[in-house]
Amino acid sequence: MHPTKKIIAYVLILVTLLVTISLQIFWLRNVYRGEKQRLDDRLEYMIANAASRNMYDFAGINKNDSSSFRMFLKSAPWLKLRQGFDEAQSENMFRVFSEEHYKDSSYIALKFIFYTKPRPRSKVPGSQGQIFSMEERQHMDSLALNQMRIKIEKGMHDLKVNQPYHLRLFDYTWRSNKNAPEFRTLAPAFLSRLYSYDLELFHKFQLVIPSLTRTVIYEMRYQIASSMLMIGLTFVAFFLIYRLFNAQQLYADVRESFISNVTHELKTPVSTVMLAINSIRKFQLNQNPQLLEEYLNISEQELGRLTLLIDRVLNTQGMEKSADQLNLQLFDIQVLILEVIERMKILIAQNGGTCNFRQDSEPCFVLGDQFELGNVFYNLIENALKYGQKGVLIELSCYHKGKSVIISVQDNGPGIDPEYQQKVFERFFRAPLQGEVRQVKGSGLGLNYVRQVITEHYGHISLKSQLHKGCTFIINLPVHNES
Repeated sequence: MHPTKKIIAYVLILVTLLVTISLQIFWLRNVYRGEKQRLDDRLEYMIANAASRNMYDFAGINKNDSSSFRMFLKSAPWLKLRQGFDEAQSENMFRVFSEEHYKDSSYIALKFIFYTKPRPRSKVPGSQGQIFSMEERQHMDSLALNQMRIKIEKGMHDLKVNQPYHLRLFDYTWRSNKNAPEFRTLAPAFLSRLYSYDLELFHKFQLVIPSLTRTVIYEMRYQIASSMLMIGLTFVAFFLIYRLFNAQQLYADVRESFISNVTHELKTPVSTVMLAINSIRKFQLNQNPQLLEEYLNISEQELGRLTLLIDRVLNTQGMEKSADQLNLQLFDIQVLILEVIERMKILIAQNGGTCNFRQDSEPCFVLGDQFELGNVFYNLIENALKYGQKGVLIELSCYHKGKSVIISVQDNGPGIDPEYQQKVFERFFRAPLQGEVRQVKGSGLGLNYVRQVITEHYGHISLKSQLHKGCTFIINLPVHNES
């Protein structure tokens, strides 16, 4: 992907994520406001109903029972009438509420008294025109107020509102009770209308809840969960897209590198063979059998390398398509290793290297495909020659260990940084090279092919290496008896 297109794609992903999050936040804000309004309405209804029931209950205490009278106190017309009576105000005016209960009847009187001269507010007319001090009135309504608190607590519990609350009391002068001065500057989440809680007294109350956030959020729990799930899924989706973009870019880079390296490796043996053939023709080497044999051996070796490279590419693809189609035979793997070393003798000598093989005293029988396992050892020895440069020393060993056969391939080359040792078996991966070996070309398929072959033989391969101290590849294969 072109860098500009890649930047545009990332910007679009980021913008989409921000828009998605913004829309979810906007939606949740609207849901919050709606839930808050519904909760306010339910609280207001609960308080009005509690105040009505409280007046209903106290209308029959220590009085003759009159169900129609008490039912009237719960009706909407009475509540409107009482509210209008309580809210009526004028200069030098007092309101007087009176009620009487007889054996066969009850009556209620709402009176407005206007004085021609101002009267002190320390004395207020009460039921049936009686005069009570403020202390007396507070004592009289304490029972009704306590019952009102009980009803409110039950109502809030039913609404699942487990939040601190306060009752703001108002006296006959419509001033807030001085026992709660903190409400003067409070900006509560909920502030109810004023309600009377006793039939006779003028005192009113107002429910104050400082915060309803926790309750509203609890009511929104399913919406919040769905929103978080949507945002999470969006993040996961775009993260996978981001990884896919990176993987495609990496694949494109690796493919380009692979084509370049394979082309170089294909051209090298072809060029060598062409040079050898041209030399034979130009210098008429048929007159010099010894030199002719040497050039023919070089050509044969390079053609063998070319065949191996082609087989490596084909086998790497084929291992995925038919991983279980191996030509399994029981054989001594030490004999196979000796054959590989013999075939590579000229190549080892040309690179000025030395290859030693320490065998076990007993045969090491394995059940496997000789061709595939032979390519494994050819790859490992070729890598040691390629990266070890001139004079490389290659040490091979084979021995029994329990129910396994252990094959070790060790060299004294430049080694591999520990950071890349777990990646060298990945397809197309090539560890960064330094110094002269930086110019060495490779396909990045060899060790991946080696691991696949060993895995298909139910074995395991590992690498031990330190920079400038060489590499040791250890192969573990299950042992089989000759029988």
